[in-house]
Amino acid sequence: GTIIINGGIVDAQGYGYSAGIGSGYTPRNQNANGNITINNGTVNATGGMNGAGIGGGDRASGGTITINGGTVNATGGMNVAGIGGGVHGSGGNITINNGTVTTTGGVYGAGIGGGAYGNAGTINISGGVVYAYTPGGTGDPAAIGGAFGDAGTISITGGVVIATVGNLASPGIGGGAGNSEGSISITGGTIISNSAIGIGRGQSGGTTATTISEHPVILAPGGINGKSSSEPNNGILIGNDVTISGTDPITVTININLTIPSGAVLTIPEGVKVVVPSEVTLIVDGKVDIAGELENEGTITIADNANVVIEPDGKVTGDGTVTGKINGSDVSELQLASKTSTSITVNQATLLSETGQEVEYAKSTSSTPPTNINDWHSATSEGTITIEDSKVSFTGLAPNTQYYIFARSKENTTHKAGTAQVLQVKTEVDPNAPVNPATPTTPDNPNNPANPSASNTSTIGAVAQTGVPASLLVVVMLMLLVGADLSRKLYARK
Repeated sequence: GTIIINGGIVDAQGYGYSAGIGSGYTPRNQNANGNITINNGTVNATGGMNGAGIGGGDRASGGTITINGGTVNATGGMNVAGIGGGVHGSGGNITINNGTVTTTGGVYGAGIGGGAYGNAGTINISGGVVYAYTPGGTGDPAAIGGAFGDAGTISITGGVVIATVGNLASPGIGGGAGNSEGSISITGGTIISNSAIGIGRGQSGGTTATTISEHPVILAPGGINGKSSSEPNNGILIGNDVTISGTDPITVTININLTIPSGAVLTIPEGVKVVVPSEVTLIVDGKVDIAGELENEGTITIADNANVVIEPDGKVTGDGTVTGKINGSDVSELQLASKTSTSITVNQATLLSETGQEVEYAKSTSSTPPTNINDWHSATSEGTITIEDSKVSFTGLAPNTQYYIFARSKENTTHKAGTAQVLQVKTEVDPNAPVNPATPTTPDNPNNPANPSASNTSTIGAVAQTGVPASLLVVVMLMLLVGADLSRKLYARK
């Protein structure tokens, strides 16, 4: 069958042998594969004892599962995956494209992948934030991968993946106990794997083919296939020199000097704290994106062209030293409060991150933010800009003119100026401006062939063209007629 969820809020609970969203019990050797697609929205799915949160019921694979954004929370039953197969079921074909996905497998099941005794299947993760957890029991299931089965084909491209196992003898990403067949590809992104086994091998040894490209940042105490290196091919791996503890937040402590090279991104998602202890230096030539917490007790050195971004819920704490500047906070959208022919007033913008910066403002007739620092103002009153009572007023403007109002976080000793918000506003027309008189109408030309109706103009009409009112002409003509008649009568009496 086919299940498609397009947005909204879905709460699903499976019982016994059934998945929360997916199939029920499937007799051996029968195919119960289906198609499940989630397009955004919020989905909370919990499986029965032998059913996945999303995917297969007892003895069924996960089928084809596609998640396109949204928030998905999936919890499997005791023997199965959070997302993927039921008991004896493989993970199927699982694709996660962005969104925030949190999965919990059962004691014998992977967070994402196979149920008990199941292979991982094919797992593709592209972007977004994925939290995968399994308590890890018999069969040593992976947080992402197989459960007493092989690793299948696992591809991670960008985004953030946090793979955590309760039993540290289980792999974070890879095959279950005694199984190492399959392949793992990691292309960019940030990978945190909390497992003594690490990435790429099962508990009983062996290795899984693992390729790395596009500068991923991998923080995995167990390394990759048992190898701990500071610079694997095209990426950054911190193995033995990183410790991971806790669950809320997950605390990642880097115990060795670390450089994030140009092109690489260390992403600290919500619910994660990365600690730079004293005597340790974090050098940023690429980018650090903080939605969780970066605790600095050592030294952070930021290159001029590097970016350390604090998201709205992120923060930088600690008493360490920062050399270079952190990116400035974004600000809220500008909103028009009022305008006249010579002034524009907007509501004050606010910082979206806790950086302690001021907000500064500027105006221009160009849509490009001013580059001269003297064109930006943050004081209570500077020239033609007044900031008070949660309003920002620009005065002395030209009537009926298009202006662009800008707001951004102000550069200070620790932070760069932020990205400017812009509001486009046109001032009103000057109400006291003189009104242009109507253009006089040119009278018809009696000699114009195009106006034949005026060719036989009367004497009164001709006089009227001089601008004398017609009513006055009528009175004058009547007086002339009366005067002429009176003259004839007097002449006749003589």
